[in-house]
Amino acid sequence: MGQRTKYQELCKTLAWRVGNNATEKSADKYLQTLYKIMLEQLELNGEFVITDFGKFYLEHLDGSEMIATGKGKEKKYIYASDRDVIKFTPFKGFKEEINKKYKKFSADEHGNRKDIPLNCTVAMLFQKHEERRKERENGKGRG
Repeated sequence: MGQRTKYQELCKTLAWRVGNNATEKSADKYLQTLYKIMLEQLELNGEFVITDFGKFYLEHLDGSEMIATGKGKEKKYIYASDRDVIKFTPFKGFKEEINKKYKKFSADEHGNRKDIPLNCTVAMLFQKHEERRKERENGKGRG
């Protein structure tokens, strides 16, 4: 799965990981049910909490007026109406699990990581991560 995962790809991966004759159709059914439960809880309580994972919650944004520039430096005033947006806050355990691999890097006295060259970009880091992931997958003999 890449940075943006298609829903069908997620269902396929979920079914493959679960095994035990799980199908993409059953994975789809479970994800749709989870989605409906989340929406119901957000509507009722304004939040949906999954233990050891995180909290989804609604945040109200007031309407505001914005200036949008179009072609030819033409300015337009746009009004964004009041709306609720869904936010997510990961719980400590989940957040630590995600960031665990980055704790092992050492830093110099200024807080800079020693193993990353100064001209390194985020895209280069993601590329290295993807290369290592593909190497691990190929090493396990998946196919």
